[in-house]
Amino acid sequence: MFDRLFYARLRALVGGRLDYLLSGAAALDAELSLFFRGLGLPVIEGYGLTETTAPLTGNMPDAISAGTVGVPMPGTSVRISDRGEVLARGVGVFAGYRRPADNQDAFTDGYFPTGDLGELDELGRLTLKGRIKDVIVTAGGKTITPAIWEGYVEGDPLVAHAVMVGEGKPYLGGLVLLDPESVTAWAEREGINDLAGLRIPDDGGAVQIEDARLLSTIGKAVSAANAKLARSEQVRTFVLLLADLSEANGMVTPTMKLKRTAFTERVRHIVENLYAESRSQA
Repeated sequence: MFDRLFYARLRALVGGRLDYLLSGAAALDAELSLFFRGLGLPVIEGYGLTETTAPLTGNMPDAISAGTVGVPMPGTSVRISDRGEVLARGVGVFAGYRRPADNQDAFTDGYFPTGDLGELDELGRLTLKGRIKDVIVTAGGKTITPAIWEGYVEGDPLVAHAVMVGEGKPYLGGLVLLDPESVTAWAEREGINDLAGLRIPDDGGAVQIEDARLLSTIGKAVSAANAKLARSEQVRTFVLLLADLSEANGMVTPTMKLKRTAFTERVRHIVENLYAESRSQA
């Protein structure tokens, strides 16, 4: 029924002759992978780095596992270090950097440390868990991978970026950056004409949005994300922000990926206030 009413039309819009799609550069949400497979346009997801001459792992057209980036390519070996980092060795892995000084920590027992966190299942399929440099260690010593929670929250169309914070803190917090165009469209649909403070600062900074209706709406996305995670990985408090995310202000890469370190440093005062307000409310 769905194919007759909906899916066939979508396939026609993309030419009607596609057998599959290829995806890389960032991990694809498992539910999105399942949707495209049901649509009749299976997405073959792969993973690799410049140092691995592009493909390191990949799914096959007849063996796609949603949420994973597949098995190692022929001639390639992948293993996971004690701290959860993806290590690679094989015909496509480079021999070293041009400058000898850069090779001091470039290899571990012949394997190249990718800087990515991951897991291998019983069939050797790799699932990515985020970047090792982005992990958060709370005051209680718990190591958290923020990418999972952030990905769930960013699934909301009103959200441009989500950033988990909490390094050295007793619990986790969240910075939710709104997408101005999506918020404007949402307000029109909801008949809201009095949203105040929705002005993007032009100095490269960020402004906090305290509209109760937006807080309630985004709060549902935050609660839904928390429900999918263990209690220690859940965000207890969050703020809504509007920020100038232009490349000129150094907040995003040329491909519009958020530079989380630069951004969290720019809004350090907001993060500190987030925890100060939570302590005062307690």
